[in-house]
Amino acid sequence: MMNSIDLIISARQHLAEAMSLIDIAGTMKPKTGHWFDVGSLSCRCSNCGCKSTKEFNFCPHCGADMRGRDDEHSY
Repeated sequence: MMNSIDLIISARQHLAEAMSLIDIAGTMKPKTGHWFDVGSLSCRCSNCGCKSTKEFNFCPHCGADMRGRDDEHSY
C-alpha cells in the first residue's frame, strides 16, 4: 500500500506526463475534410475514406473536422 508521500510523487509524475502531452497536442495542425456522397444512404470522409451513414461535424474514424475548410485531401 502506498503512503501519502508516494501518492503525491506518483500524482506529480502523472501530471507532468499529461502536461507534456497537452503541449504536444497544442502544436499539432488539426485535420480537416469534407463529406462526399457515394450513394443515397452513405457518404465518405475526404481525409481517410471512412464510410458513414450520417454527416457528422467530425469524422468518427480519423477525427477530421468537417465544419470548415478542407485541406484538399482526396481519398
